[in-house]
Amino acid sequence: GETLTYTFPDNCLLRPNHSIKILTKPNESERKSTDLIASSLSSWHTGLNFITTLINAEGKDRASLTKKTIFS
Repeated sequence: GETLTYTFPDNCLLRPNHSIKILTKPNESERKSTDLIASSLSSWHTGLNFITTLINAEGKDRASLTKKTIFS
């Protein structure tokens, strides 16, 4: 599938055991004060299966989430 990339702003601090919401440009109206906007993306292109990976400035994988939908 397609790879989408979002780079956190330099002033963004994600503390352990906390979360942050990143909205695409069309969903900017739903933004809360702690949310970020991926202004270059019109959609995250989510589907039945996807992988989200958090990579640090050194290119190391720091966290991953894999979502698979299984029909039975």
